[in-house]
Amino acid sequence: MDGSIYLADAIRRFRETRSQCEGAFGQVPFEGWNRRLDPGCNSIVTLMLHLSGNLLSRWTDFLTSDGEKPGRDRDAEFEDPGGLGREALLDRWGRGWSCLFQTLEGLTEADLDRTVLIRAQPHSVVEAINRQLTHYAYHAGQMVFLAKHLAGASWRTLSVPRGRSAALNAAMAQRLPPSRAKLLTDLPNIGKAIAGDLRSIGIHAPSQLAERDPLAVFQELARVMGHRHDPCVFYTLLSVKHFLDGGAAMPWWKFTAEGKQRLARE
Repeated sequence: MDGSIYLADAIRRFRETRSQCEGAFGQVPFEGWNRRLDPGCNSIVTLMLHLSGNLLSRWTDFLTSDGEKPGRDRDAEFEDPGGLGREALLDRWGRGWSCLFQTLEGLTEADLDRTVLIRAQPHSVVEAINRQLTHYAYHAGQMVFLAKHLAGASWRTLSVPRGRSAALNAAMAQRLPPSRAKLLTDLPNIGKAIAGDLRSIGIHAPSQLAERDPLAVFQELARVMGHRHDPCVFYTLLSVKHFLDGGAAMPWWKFTAEGKQRLARE
């Protein structure tokens, strides 16, 4: 197997997991983040503290030190501290994920054959990555369940809405592979409205999008049309770039976390 393909897919799956979490807790007012369904359950704050603590511990000096760092207080991650503000919590959350992505993006195919330690137990790099991927997905599911309960009737689904599976399957089946996509609307997530906006800046074919950076396209749309589009347009452009580069056709919201990170750096 091509190790670079594995690493690229692992990074993509981690981004999806982060996106699920942020799409979930973003629908709950901050004052509800400390709510627990019962004393033994985790709150959103608990899950964010635990995940960020794990991220910082596991991915700092990933190849050269034990993944369970001596300075980590894991038990404290499950006790919601009083006075912890939203910005401080989000900062810790963001630092944890940044640590993961910086580490994974720095790995090479040769690193996959190396051995790392977690609590003094040896793991291959592939095993360590897979271990964390399943662990984070487990807690992401908890967060989605809890956030959906807290959001109530205002909840917006993060997956295919009920009753829409057949329609989605039919739409995806009609999408052409990148090599056969001739029209902008042949591309995943591109409808008539976005296609029209793209034509206004001189982009008429998928091949033109394949050569452009999604952020540059998003910024040019703002300059030419005189207003900044909703960020979901940028996330859509990321999904299209992913598809044109050989990735699977995916819903635009799967690129929310990556898009937010890139926009924050601008």
